Amino acid sequence: QVERNTTDATKQAVAFYTSNHRAATETNPEKGRVIDDHVEWHTVFGTRLYEFLPWHRELIARFDHWLAEFGYPPVEPWDPGTTIPTGPEIDHSPRLGGYDPNSNRIPTWFTHAGGSGGDWTGEHRLAEYTTLPSMSNSLEGGWHGQVHCNVGPGGWAAMCDFSSPKDPVFWRWHKMIDVVYNNYCGEAAITCAPGPLPLSDAWIGDNAADIAAGGAIPSPGPHWVSPDLWNRTAPATCTPAEPRPGTPRDCGSSADHENPVEGTTNYLYATLRNDRPGAQQVVYLEVGVYVANASSGLAWPADFGGGTAGVPLPESRQFITLNLMPGQTTDIGPLPWTPPSPVPSDHWCAYIRVLGVQTPLGITEGANIDANTGQSNSIAWKNLKIVSPASPLAPEREARFIVRNVEDADARVDLVVQRPPELAGSTRIQLDLGRELTARWRQAGGRADSLRVVEGDSTAEGGVLLEMAGARAVVAGIPMRAREGAGVRLSFAATRPVEKPADVLVTQLAGGRVVGGMQFTLWDRPPPAGGAALPDLVVAVAGPAQAAPGEDISSRVRLTARNVGRAPAPGTGAAGQAGYMVDLVLTRGGAPAVRWAAYAPAFSDGVLLRGGRVSNTVTLAPGESRAYAVGALVPRDTPPGTYCLGAVVDPGTRVGEAREDNNTACTPIRIVAPR
Repeated sequence: QVERNTTDATKQAVAFYTSNHRAATETNPEKGRVIDDHVEWHTVFGTRLYEFLPWHRELIARFDHWLAEFGYPPVEPWDPGTTIPTGPEIDHSPRLGGYDPNSNRIPTWFTHAGGSGGDWTGEHRLAEYTTLPSMSNSLEGGWHGQVHCNVGPGGWAAMCDFSSPKDPVFWRWHKMIDVVYNNYCGEAAITCAPGPLPLSDAWIGDNAADIAAGGAIPSPGPHWVSPDLWNRTAPATCTPAEPRPGTPRDCGSSADHENPVEGTTNYLYATLRNDRPGAQQVVYLEVGVYVANASSGLAWPADFGGGTAGVPLPESRQFITLNLMPGQTTDIGPLPWTPPSPVPSDHWCAYIRVLGVQTPLGITEGANIDANTGQSNSIAWKNLKIVSPASPLAPEREARFIVRNVEDADARVDLVVQRPPELAGSTRIQLDLGRELTARWRQAGGRADSLRVVEGDSTAEGGVLLEMAGARAVVAGIPMRAREGAGVRLSFAATRPVEKPADVLVTQLAGGRVVGGMQFTLWDRPPPAGGAALPDLVVAVAGPAQAAPGEDISSRVRLTARNVGRAPAPGTGAAGQAGYMVDLVLTRGGAPAVRWAAYAPAFSDGVLLRGGRVSNTVTLAPGESRAYAVGALVPRDTPPGTYCLGAVVDPGTRVGEAREDNNTACTPIRIVAPR
């Protein structure tokens, strides 16, 4: 008779089983109990030397059978990269205190994705072990024993002793070891009793349309905007915080993506779905994330760490989920990582692979990641914009990325820029190919559709500005060498704040087929809810595409200040020197600094244009804007080239605001020598 006790840790199923259960085949009257059998197996070697994995599988199977006979659920696997579960059914003494999941995570060489680190015998991922004994020996003598002794000390009934089956965590730990065993059998295409697990179709979404279609193949484009990978700058609040296997996890509003912040620890999360027709329970899944410096063309795996299967990020751990049930959608993570510098390119591409022996990719991956993503619902792709810690919420006004020929031979590529309808008439979009690509493109015929070449001397990058004249623009036939990459700049000049997210898409084609793309989201985000109600001043500026030194362009400049905060922004008319002003300046590079500019008749970087200070301003209520007339005389000695016609609202920082990182705007202007 078994007492089902829910409060006493000494009267749980494991305690009864390890004290009384005798193996059905045991004939030695002095042996047969679970502990005796386990001690004998570990102390009497010989033919059992390479039977570590199948013997423990049989040990667990016998216990699961006994549990089912008495109405208990089967043993759950425990991933030692998570905290030790608690509760009467698993609490045990003796145990060591201070268990550290981070130092007990699965080594990358025992995972599907692998990493750059390797086993002492040279393997970097599970599929590289050439024999089951080689994998088994490494597993038993390494990670397996390490976790045992990190959970509990030596001594009777402790995890660092042959009597360890007395500890309930022993069974959960060996169920996880059994999962790795099963993964290896699938990777090596060998039959391990009791045979392979049934296939399922766990998937990850490419975009909103793909999710609405339930992961059907092929998925519609664009493929580089997956909502199922998301970044947080601090750990998300999820329910439950650390679920038991098979328990769905919901991160709610914490699943909203935040731009990764350079040089600090960020946290990646993923959403996994197992709701395709015929879904089966998936025992183990990894999500490998691979990043590359963003370009409109990327090749797999060459641009993602190389090798035969890329190198996932970060290398020290993986996304892992256990027992994804049929019909279940769950959030997994966090995966800590440190985003690289946003210079010279602030956009990076994440290539995402759902890996498991029950969920094959369904394709043979080629170099074209757009084709891979569209043809497999186990592969996704997301564009990431990395921002500076000084201005993580600054609106995007300029982006630099790489155009890359993904072929191993010289080729011509096309760039397609698509502007959403909500930006029509409010945002000027310009593309600069740089000196080398511009020269080649022009030599090849300079074909373009719905783009206007802004004439004048070269830009800072040495090319010419190509300004969009419609909703879809094409730069066609850019000659590029094999595997060549070149920097490109895209600039956005808004005449008014962009109050809702608007995505500008850049697609690269080669021979008429899509090979990659980028997404740039324009949005002047409102201040976060909660906290003190404060104003938040933003500014927009528009002006002519070009001007001559000494030219007065005042009549062609439009300057608008807006309060996007939750309290009035005082103007000088009501608050005097405590109110905001607006400066119009000319700079050589990007947006101007937030400081008082100085007027001078001669040009210098950041000079205040004559008549360029708006000193008589009105108070702006929340949501209110005001256009101001402003003087704009270009200094006569300004050298030809491309500049920023910049606006700074509240340059003296007299007004306390919800945000101080969004007080500037910039529109490119070409200064050309008079003819």
